[in-house]
Amino acid sequence: MIAACTGDAIVTAPSDPTTPPLALQPEIRLVVIDSTRLPFAGTAADRAAGHYAFQIRDTAPAIAPGDYVAGRQGGRFFGRVVSVSRSSGRLTLELAAAAWRDVFPPFKVHIPFTPGAGSAPSPYGTVRWGPWHVVRPSRPGQGPTPPAAPAIRTSSGALADLEDFNPVSFLLDNFDLCAASGVVTGCTNITAKVIDAEFSLTGGVDVSADVDFTNLSLSVAATVNEQLNTTLDFQLTGSGSVEVDVPIPGAGFVREFTVGGFSGKIEVGFIIGVEGDITGTTVEPHVRVSDTVTTGGSVSTTSGFSFEYAGAGHFDAGVKVIDLGDLGVKLSVGPKVEVKLDIGDGGFDLGAGADGFEQNTINLAGLLGFENWHFHADAGTEATLEGAIKIPLFNDLNIGGMETFPGPGINLLDLWGTGDLNLASSTTGTDIFPGQLYPTTVARTTPTDPPPWFAVLTATLGANDSHLFLGGFLCRQFFAGAPLIPPFIEAPQDCDVVATTHTVGLTGIAWNCSAAQALPAQVQLRPRNPFDFAARLTTLTLGVVCRSAYGVVRDRVAALRASGAINSDGVANALTVKLTTAETAR
Repeated sequence: MIAACTGDAIVTAPSDPTTPPLALQPEIRLVVIDSTRLPFAGTAADRAAGHYAFQIRDTAPAIAPGDYVAGRQGGRFFGRVVSVSRSSGRLTLELAAAAWRDVFPPFKVHIPFTPGAGSAPSPYGTVRWGPWHVVRPSRPGQGPTPPAAPAIRTSSGALADLEDFNPVSFLLDNFDLCAASGVVTGCTNITAKVIDAEFSLTGGVDVSADVDFTNLSLSVAATVNEQLNTTLDFQLTGSGSVEVDVPIPGAGFVREFTVGGFSGKIEVGFIIGVEGDITGTTVEPHVRVSDTVTTGGSVSTTSGFSFEYAGAGHFDAGVKVIDLGDLGVKLSVGPKVEVKLDIGDGGFDLGAGADGFEQNTINLAGLLGFENWHFHADAGTEATLEGAIKIPLFNDLNIGGMETFPGPGINLLDLWGTGDLNLASSTTGTDIFPGQLYPTTVARTTPTDPPPWFAVLTATLGANDSHLFLGGFLCRQFFAGAPLIPPFIEAPQDCDVVATTHTVGLTGIAWNCSAAQALPAQVQLRPRNPFDFAARLTTLTLGVVCRSAYGVVRDRVAALRASGAINSDGVANALTVKLTTAETAR
């Protein structure tokens, strides 16, 4: 697990309280004498002859013939142990001349992120690495209890093996970011959770070193090549501002490696962040990131630290709105990889954190100017790299550096809420013809407004009938050139009955009937609150009123007479009497 950094110093993960079994040891062993515990107790002549005597003040390290020993008492010394003896609180070593290159030859090796222990040959000796094991945070003496770690599971759902962890595929659910973060901003009135998540981390680390203690020159470098594929479903609810950026407890893991006289560690943790404002809403954003990143850092005695970063992210996004409100948050996820290389009495440390992020905005008015929810997602990648090298034996070498690589946001996706329209016909009156049918149409009133949608939905209704026009699952449109995980489709998708104004037409009205309202009719569709497919229904009933066919003919004859279209009063009067009689008889 890797924590965030402050200033130029690297803040490392909490140490594992127990050393994992069968910890890797380098093939060549160097012991650096600590003068506070083993002060030199001999003479300059003894040193010149290779005889080194030390007073044992505390405990003495285990030293055996064949080991190498170095120190700085009376000037830097270095040699290979020929013999060891202890008596009367003294440690006596016989050292043979040796070359620093015997312990620290130049090398460049690769350590993969694959599960399980392994090894590989190299021109610099066999590279060995141990299994990934999960780092367990320890509780300080008077400190707060560490947050409970969420259950980490394998892709099959079984609990992960904490001593042989597989970073290629693991699952996480019900992770409360606020509870895990301790002191954060804004969690009093806001809940931020990861409901469900899936992670896959592949790649590896290239480590190189060329350390020349004789001439006090060195160059050390580490490059992390990683691909993170992750899917997360968040839940955000409440009102206020929030700023949470925390490692996942129990999802920090470490791997030891050795090559020749060098040993080191690779530590990996996952950081999840939520930052922004929430106003009276409950939403479940969906974030999917496929992030291929190369990060690295190098240091030399001639040019100091330098850093590199190259990232290419691909994304997908979505949202489920439970309660309508306003939202503007940045959701980020990414691994923090720390590479540590032991060198003498110090070492090299590179921390590389690379995030894929999505910035989500949800509002009621949206782009359409009335109550409707609209979701917009930007995406991008960003990184922060830190490095430090500290080797007291190397002429008190102590160098640090840090560089941030901000990632620009890229327009990714727009989403609009949809609704369902239940369109009904109601026919009343007399002389309703059997088999009466009404062709109906439903279309966007302004189809060129975002999202552009020109589809016309049709259905045929009976005299007293209804039809349910189902809205799209979620109206969405990707921006041109967006770095997507799914195949790019430029046109909007699933935008039937998007929650905007629609125009509804009804035709086929019989000659003796008329519409009870102006046609075509206008209807405003909105997603209901809560956002539930069974409860987001908008209902529109179109009425038709029919009159007696005889009465209609009579009135038409009267209109013709009034207009002079019928000139024979006798015929007209007789026809009027007959039609009135027939109407009365019905």
